[in-house]
Amino acid sequence: MPTNDVFCSVVRAALEGNKDSFIRQLRTFVANENAKKHFAVANRVDSLLQKYCHERRPSNCLFDNCLPEIHDARRYVDVLSPTEGLNGVILSKENMDICRNFLAERKYTPTLLQRGIPPLRSLLFIGPPGNGKTTLAMALANEMSLPLILVRYDAVIGSYLGETASRMQRIFDFASQAPCVLFLDEFETLGKERGDKAELGEMKRIVSSMLMRMDDLPHETVLIAASNHEEMLDRAIWRRFQIKLDLPNPNADHIAAFIEATFKKHGFDTTKDSKMIPATKADTNLSEVQDACHAVMREAIISAGEVTATQGEG
Repeated sequence: MPTNDVFCSVVRAALEGNKDSFIRQLRTFVANENAKKHFAVANRVDSLLQKYCHERRPSNCLFDNCLPEIHDARRYVDVLSPTEGLNGVILSKENMDICRNFLAERKYTPTLLQRGIPPLRSLLFIGPPGNGKTTLAMALANEMSLPLILVRYDAVIGSYLGETASRMQRIFDFASQAPCVLFLDEFETLGKERGDKAELGEMKRIVSSMLMRMDDLPHETVLIAASNHEEMLDRAIWRRFQIKLDLPNPNADHIAAFIEATFKKHGFDTTKDSKMIPATKADTNLSEVQDACHAVMREAIISAGEVTATQGEG
């Protein structure tokens, strides 16, 4: 959009008292100025905007009330309020340190923006399935007291030309309305390499559209994507993520720690009951270990004859 049109839209939104539109148009103005390499004015406006949004962030923002109650994008996402933090996540020391450092820096977002320094705001989790990518995204959202927007591809992907890109645009707009975590699981579904000759032109348009939307996200919004097939991701999208975490299959120590934490969480004897878990294979993932834990716990409860009356029984 030409700068004159953007400026008129900003003025119109301000005069009409439309705060959401005013903020959205200001962000468009900042993006345009950055594109024209007018970094000084773009940084000044962006710093003022981020300071405004941070000061007015609801104290109870962990819950859904910090996002618009009525928005067209809600039909394509699930808005979650994660309840567990990093203490319940099994990670290597290196990955845990990276996550802790990221969370520590996020507390300084307004200060960094005031000095014209963009804060870290995007993470990409890669690795085989079943090793806690979604769990980690939810834990980070909990640590930041932010709601997590989970994109539902079954609702997003449409059969008509331009439909999917349009829906993703609405989702990014929704995630720009208030501080939150936007989580794109199985990211290779939408972020495939544009040079892939097997892909149709529609997928290439989706990737190009997402690249622009990712750049336009406000600094108060954290973007997290996860992929089981990082080799399929478009190279330009890959470069957009400031932090990349590899979550491989767990080693023996990680499995032992996960089993202990799982049994302790459900009130079982970690020294006795956990020994019932069968030996794990070299390529076992955490999801399979969790299934094995649940199987042992179910058997223990049934063997002990624990029966809890269902609602309505006397």
